[in-house]
This record gives sequence, C-alpha cells and structure tokens, in this order.
Amino acid sequence: MEEIKIITTEEVEAKLEAGEAMELVDVREDEEVQEGMIEGAKHIRMNDIGEP
Repeated sequence: MEEIKIITTEEVEAKLEAGEAMELVDVREDEEVQEGMIEGAKHIRMNDIGEP
C-alpha cells in the first residue's frame, strides 16, 4: 500500500505552482467545500473515510 503523506498548505501551494502532479483529497464537510476547492482535488468527507 502506498504511503499517504500529510503536508502543509504552504507545501501544497509550492507544489502546485511548480506543476508537480499530486492526488489531493479534501476531507472537509459539504458546506465547507461549497466555499471553494482546489481544482482536481477529490472530495471525501472525513466521516466517510474508513480506518486502515
């Protein structure tokens, strides 16, 4: 299984600006996502993510 890395918002911004390919998962609730999301990110609510 591939390791899931957690990085800061500053690191995400730098990687996006550098054009680095990433798979982003937005775990906020629906109401929060309605305010905006990073293009290409996948939305999965935190409560819908199962335990490993």
